[in-house]
This record gives sequence, structure tokens and C-alpha cells, in this order.
Amino acid sequence: MIKRIIVFLLLVLVPYGAEAADAIVSSTAKKLLEYEFELAKTEQLYAIIDLKAKVIRVKLKGLLLESYPVNDVRIQGDYLGMQMDVLEEKVQFTQAVGRPEIKPGVTKSEDVKALELADMPENYLLRTQEHADISIFSQTTEKGLASFKHHPLTWNLITPLQILQHVWKKERFTAIRLLMNPVDAQALFWHFSEGSVFIILSPE
Repeated sequence: MIKRIIVFLLLVLVPYGAEAADAIVSSTAKKLLEYEFELAKTEQLYAIIDLKAKVIRVKLKGLLLESYPVNDVRIQGDYLGMQMDVLEEKVQFTQAVGRPEIKPGVTKSEDVKALELADMPENYLLRTQEHADISIFSQTTEKGLASFKHHPLTWNLITPLQILQHVWKKERFTAIRLLMNPVDAQALFWHFSEGSVFIILSPE
């Protein structure tokens, strides 16, 4: 009798669970398609930050231009789900990238160097309008402030304080830490400026 009950439950509950899981996946995929459909109407680059697959995809009009692997993901703060967000600020942990001041009639053309990919930082913060701080770190032996912030223990200590600050303000806040290869981290910084759009996919 007990065996019959177990078999009956398996026949009833397992298909239901599978259908429920498929429904969740379908809902997520549909939402992603809706986001991309809207972005495809523009001429703007956008990135899909897939925290589950550990990859960042750079796209334009739905076409994949670049794909950057993420070696490690850490998250603290509010649950993300799936959200479309806008890059509000890029904060560099090391010396800022920029051109020297150009003075008309004084600065010579040979003194002005065009910025290249190699000039981009490997460690930086991408801060979004919806209060998500995405810290990008590269696997280098760089010393100084970047190395200090890169240490997992330091990040684990600083982030809860940031979360408390946003809780006090009654704001959502999510801190994301991504570890990438140096060249990929530089390329990501090169691609996007303030106002760029990110679609962030939760690892769950």
C-alpha cells in the first residue's frame, strides 16, 4: 500500500515540478527577449551580465559582438532577479584614465597621445542607477588601493557597511564582485560609458 502511494505521488508531483520549472525558465527568457527587443530599436551598445553562466555579453541590436568570461562571482545585498539598469558612474581604483589638459596655441599635437585599450584600468567600479555596485577586478599582482579592495576579506568587511547605509536610507542595494582576466576587464571598461544599459541576470 505504501509503495503504491509513493508511486502515485511521484507520478503526480514530478511532472508538476518539471512544468513549474519550465514555466519559470520561460518567464525569464520572455522577459529577457522583451528587454532586448526594446534595446534593439536603438543604436546603443548594451551588456548582458549573466551571473549564473559567469559571462558578460556585449551586444548591439541583438547581435553578439563580444563575450567576456567571469572567473568568480560574489554577491551581497538585495536579491537581484532580472533587471535592466543604467550605468551611472565609473569609478577607478587606480590612477584615472584621461587626456592631459589641452591648451589652444600652447599644447603641441605630438604631446597629445590617443588613449588605447592598454591605457584602460583593470580594477574599477560600475555604479548603476538602481543601486547596484559592480566591482571589476583582474587577476593581477597589482599593489596599492586596487589590491587592498581586491582582497575577499576586505570586500566582505566593507560591503555590509554599504548595505547598512542603504538600509538606513530605505534604498535597495546590491554589491557584485567580478573577477576577470586583465585584458577582458580593460575591454569592458573601454566599451561602456555613463548612460550605457546593462541587463543583469541573477545566479539563481
